[in-house]
Amino acid sequence: MTGGDGRAGHGTGRWAVALGLLAALSACAAPLEGRAAAVDAVAAPTAPGEPAPGITPPPAEGISVEAARLAAATPYVREVLPDRADTCGPAGPLTSPGRVEDLGAYPPGTVEPVLVKYGYVAGWRACAAPPDAPPEVRSVADTLEMADPAAARATAAELAATSLRSGEQQTSVLGGSRAQVLSEGDREVVEIWVPVGRTIGFVRHNGPAGTALGEATRLADAHARLLAAFTPTPQAEVADLPVDPLGLVPRMVRPPGDVLSGTGWYGLAATLHTAADPVATRALLTTHDHLGGFRIRTDDGILGYLVVLDAFPGPAQAEAVRAAYAAVEDGYPDQRRIALPAVPDATCHTVDRGTTGAPLVTQRCLVTRGGYLAPVDVYGSDRVDDTTTLGAMVRTQVDLIDG
Repeated sequence: MTGGDGRAGHGTGRWAVALGLLAALSACAAPLEGRAAAVDAVAAPTAPGEPAPGITPPPAEGISVEAARLAAATPYVREVLPDRADTCGPAGPLTSPGRVEDLGAYPPGTVEPVLVKYGYVAGWRACAAPPDAPPEVRSVADTLEMADPAAARATAAELAATSLRSGEQQTSVLGGSRAQVLSEGDREVVEIWVPVGRTIGFVRHNGPAGTALGEATRLADAHARLLAAFTPTPQAEVADLPVDPLGLVPRMVRPPGDVLSGTGWYGLAATLHTAADPVATRALLTTHDHLGGFRIRTDDGILGYLVVLDAFPGPAQAEAVRAAYAAVEDGYPDQRRIALPAVPDATCHTVDRGTTGAPLVTQRCLVTRGGYLAPVDVYGSDRVDDTTTLGAMVRTQVDLIDG
């Protein structure tokens, strides 16, 4: 199946309103010993877990929307490093300091206090890996938005200092940005921090010894260029960012379970970060005038669900994209088409990624109505041919679009 998202997040007041509506509608590297040295460029917080004096606290609402905007400031790793052809996770919106730390690219306990201290607003993560690579061989690009440029510079310096490990080497790249290199046999792990205005580009890249630093620097350079072209929303305006600018939520089926990170409005840039092939998907969606979409991810403790509603100017564009997506699904050798009696015109696929005697099934349907395309996923089932849950969701989704 195409695409992927992160798994955790937090809500806000306006999210409660939106989801309530859903419910109602159903250089040479010098050796350095790994000593963590705090870089307190602003001032100590007045209390644990509080922003430092002079730092504007983040807004209470609009964080998820600003996080999705930051997708445009985050590189598509595959475009810079073509061998990183597979998407990996977790990735997507970083809606809280705890979410950033929980994703595991940083030493535990070193990130959340620093981000809180310097007024973290929102972020976005991209992740890619070579096909069939072990889990540790991946490239991560995080975009982190802070309270102001001074806070961003201090955050980058302090995160770099607190992440140092024994035997790691330090150097500078891109005109002075901090880079750290850890050798692990025939491989190297490179971390680079690039502050640009109120934002920070962080790259973590696992690659072959001797070439990893150059590869990571290329990714960081692409990241820095995107950050320089991006304008963060003024903090005073973040809370007013529209959660659902096209009014898609009332037309969407509400899947069971708790809402997860990755739920929210996705413009083109954020949508491309969920695509298995962002280059081809960009061409497809721009050709057919993609207007944006909304995604709802949930988990009920047994199954996971993803419902997407993408908007286009009319039925021809929506149907052309559906056909292209279906052709991609048909091209995966481990997937097969399945019928959905509840909605006969839906294009549906299933894949079993479990083991013998222990199925782990993902089902996806694509259906269009008017200028809307609705992919609906159900994953985690152990029933290979049971489409009851999927059929009920797709039927409800179609009825809601039809009004």
